[in-house]
Amino acid sequence: GLPTSACPASLRPMKSLFAGLLALLFSFLGDQALLAATVSDSIKTIRAVGKEGQGNAAAAKAWQLLSMSDADALPEILAAIDGANPFAANWLRAAVDTIAARESNLALDDLEKFLANKKHAPHARRLAFEIIQRTDPKLAEKLIPDMLNDPSVELRRDAVQRVINEGTELKKSNKKLTAAKTYQIALNAARDIDQIKTCSTALQQLGETIDLPRHFGFL
Repeated sequence: GLPTSACPASLRPMKSLFAGLLALLFSFLGDQALLAATVSDSIKTIRAVGKEGQGNAAAAKAWQLLSMSDADALPEILAAIDGANPFAANWLRAAVDTIAARESNLALDDLEKFLANKKHAPHARRLAFEIIQRTDPKLAEKLIPDMLNDPSVELRRDAVQRVINEGTELKKSNKKLTAAKTYQIALNAARDIDQIKTCSTALQQLGETIDLPRHFGFL
């Protein structure tokens, strides 16, 4: 381009504006790259934390940086919980909770995709679901029925409870046969002792014979 002194006066403001926008673009791209590197490096440092406080000081600093990330970083941080030791998982969960509590514009589509991937750690998927539940309860309600046979016990419980509630309502309405079938569905899916007992008790009250040793043997 022409030196500023050689440019017509009418073009100088445009050239100055273009240069300013270009500088802003490069600054933005640089900030984005720095942010991505910060998230990745912070996760790496946190995952290196070990027993008896090994790496805790570095993890604390990394957590401070990580917790300042925006909502777009949540899926990456949640994914980092996969295979992490309990100490590292606690740091990562705390970062997720901090970001989710601060940010108002959460990418629920990304969180829903993370939740749908059953290869991720159960605790991480449960955390993603809880964020969705707090942000959009109606969306969470739509997702619950698909969790009835989820490999994650933490997620399965909500779906089982919904079926138990349906059975209870049917029982109150004296629809015994349908209620028994509903409780049986819940019992087959239940993995928590309290829900298993609730289903078995209700089924026995409805005149059904329950073989709990067989059920627990299956589990």
